[in-house]
Amino acid sequence: MKKLSALKLLFLATVILLINSCEFGNKKPNEIPPKQIVKIEKAINMFNTEKQLKERVINPVLKKIYKDQQFIDTEFAWFSLDQMRQYINYIDAIQKANPKENVSGIRVYLGRYNNKTSDKFANQQTVFFVPTVENAIAKSKFKTLNHLPFAIQPNDNSNPIKGQFTILESLVYDTQDKKERINKYYKTQKTQQKAGFNFSFLPKFKTELTSTILNEGELAPPPKKED
Repeated sequence: MKKLSALKLLFLATVILLINSCEFGNKKPNEIPPKQIVKIEKAINMFNTEKQLKERVINPVLKKIYKDQQFIDTEFAWFSLDQMRQYINYIDAIQKANPKENVSGIRVYLGRYNNKTSDKFANQQTVFFVPTVENAIAKSKFKTLNHLPFAIQPNDNSNPIKGQFTILESLVYDTQDKKERINKYYKTQKTQQKAGFNFSFLPKFKTELTSTILNEGELAPPPKKED
């Protein structure tokens, strides 16, 4: 009987674990649109405004800089649904592995490839995504500045997404209080460690930072030469 009860408990624990993991990483589809959905006319207007600016100002300048009269700058980037779902699941896993942190959102950065960062799309504009952590004691009047882009310094090599969040200073918006905002976050982090008595008397070996950044989607115009 005791053996049977133990098996029942093991089965029940397994079911609960599977349910929780499904709820965490694979949320049910929601038919209610986000409040940020905009009217089609507005989106087309924004796209045309940007395209006209590039045609009149940006593309002519870039053609001279790159010495390429056929150059046309990026009009859109594309990522598959599977890629985006996998990325959201990755961020959810980071949050689950570091419950004392508050992963608060995702920043979308504009960047530009060069010959070192991409053979396929050299000189094209690109976008990349970086999750943010809430900076609880920062009180900037601009809400977005109270959230900071981060990578992860793993506690050890056993789990690359569990560890200390490291603010990516190069990606923090450059204001007069930039250093202050970053320092306030680290101050909060140290306070949390003290409150939880999260100390180790063993030496800590510095491991390589774990990246949280998503890039390398497909761009249009497409490359002149396909790989």
